[in-house]
Amino acid sequence: MQLAITILGKKSTVFISDVLTAIAHHKCNILELRLSDFAHSATVAYILLEGNWNYLAKLEMAMEQLQKRLDVKVSLIHVEEQQVVCDYIPYTLEIIAINQDGILQDILIFLDTRHIIAKEIESSCYPAAYTQTLLFSAKFVLVIPLYIQLMRFREELFDFCDSLNVDAVFEPVKR
Repeated sequence: MQLAITILGKKSTVFISDVLTAIAHHKCNILELRLSDFAHSATVAYILLEGNWNYLAKLEMAMEQLQKRLDVKVSLIHVEEQQVVCDYIPYTLEIIAINQDGILQDILIFLDTRHIIAKEIESSCYPAAYTQTLLFSAKFVLVIPLYIQLMRFREELFDFCDSLNVDAVFEPVKR
């Protein structure tokens, strides 16, 4: 059985050690963990666990207590184990542009209308060197169905990005 946990708290990584201790105490296995700071004032952790249903249930109760003690917000959801699907190919898309309202939404709509799934998105805004112009940057991990012709999609993508005045790099995931 798997359990996904999201924890949001004031900027600090102190709470993660208490959470990891609780996970180990309840004999659960961490499949994935991500920890990030947001807006210089908040920290978020994403954790995917697996374990015996009984231990996961006990961990859920322990997380309620940790939430109160650590003054964090905790969300829990049971997830089904993913079946490995081989009819997709992973690609990365990196974009950079002058910050514009709705740019991320426009790109996601473009991808969605072509049945391309964004598995991961990481974005931020920052001042450009020399000019201090506010830039928007995003990195996507996409899974593209095998029936899509990559050359045609690449051409559509770059035309779309050009229309938004966005610089893009699109390439296969390398491992």
